[in-house]
Parts: sequence; C-alpha cells; structure tokens
Amino acid sequence: MADHKKLIALFREKEGGLSRKTTDRASEHPSPCRYKDKDGQWKKGWHTNKGVTYLTFKSNGSKLGYSVNCKNFFYMPDEIWIKIYKHLYWDTWDNDNIESQAIADTLVWWSWGSGNGGATRSAQKFLAKQGITAPTQKDVAKELDGLVKKMGEKRLFDKLILHRREFYDNTGQQANIPGWNNALNKFVAYGADHMESVLKNMSMAMKVGLTVTVIAGLGYAYYLTTKKS
Repeated sequence: MADHKKLIALFREKEGGLSRKTTDRASEHPSPCRYKDKDGQWKKGWHTNKGVTYLTFKSNGSKLGYSVNCKNFFYMPDEIWIKIYKHLYWDTWDNDNIESQAIADTLVWWSWGSGNGGATRSAQKFLAKQGITAPTQKDVAKELDGLVKKMGEKRLFDKLILHRREFYDNTGQQANIPGWNNALNKFVAYGADHMESVLKNMSMAMKVGLTVTVIAGLGYAYYLTTKKS
C-alpha cells in the first residue's frame, strides 16, 4: 500500500520557507503578524510557510489540535506540518488504502497545489475522458488505482502529468506557470522511482500461481504413474 512518508522529503525541497509573493492567490489571506524578510526588515503579508497557506493553518488548528498563533505559523514545527499534510491532503483521498504509490502521490501533489476541491474536479475531468464517473474524492482515488491494472502505472502517470500541465496553462497565472512546471519536473523524476508497485505485486502473484500449478501438475503426473503401476 502507498505510504504518506515517501513524499515528505520532496515537498520539503519544493516548498522552502516563508512566502509573501503577491502573484499567489494565497496573498488574499495573509498572516496579520510581522516577520523579518531576507534583508532583516519587519514585513507583513506573509501568507504561506512550507507550502501551507495561512488560511489553511488558521482554519484547522482546532480540528488538528494545535494553537493558531504567529510563532507556530512562522516556525511551523514538524508535528504541525505533518498533521496538516497527512490529515488534510493524504487522508482525504483514503490513500492508505491505495496500492499505487505513484497515483497516491500524484493526487496529493494536485491537492497541495489546487486544494482538495480543485484537485478532485480536475481528476474527475480526467476520468470522464476515460468514460468513468467518480462522485467523491475517495471514489476518484479508487478508480485511478484501478486503472493502473488496465493501463500500467507509467502510462497512467504520464497521462496525469500531461493533464496537470494543461491545467497550469489554463489558470491564466502566467507568472507562476514556469515555477509550477519546474516543480512538476522534479515530481516526475521522483515518481519514476515509485511506479510499477501494482504490476510487481501482480508479477509476484503470477509467479506464485505458476509455481503452485507446476507442483500440482507434477503431483498429478506422479499419481498417474503410481496408479498405472
């Protein structure tokens, strides 16, 4: 089954630290607190830290059991970051029950960038092109996981990546698209190391099945021999 821990290092590399970029839509909901920029100047407008927007941080403190304050947002302890990542992005797809690591990670990557609602709608559009209807977010994950056995992980993964690039092109946020695609390129390289999990399991099952068949065949041949004698 897919493991939520495998993607953490890539997210940490991708997201870096604090951001107050005004081209990001998260800038509409910044932290009310001031923090020093790289030049040592106290500034307001910080809206994202380690990929977590202030709005997401603020809205989920009570639910996830952490204090919503300036210190926790600006320093973002690992235990808070992991709670947000696991409960708000990984678990909403029910990814612990998804066999394909590459597909589970892809869905979380989409949610991290577009929110769960946006990622779900985008994935539903992709599935609709395959003639598949998936009403809920968890249904989407199950259907995509099932497609792995029909299409193969690499082929499905490549199609999902192309779908994501098309999504970027249609956002109208031209200033952000190069950065999004650069990050996506790193994700593609990462994904190549986590594919074929289902097919490997299927191959193992086929090998076991073949072994059982051969043993059974030899046993039956021995039975016929002894019966004749």
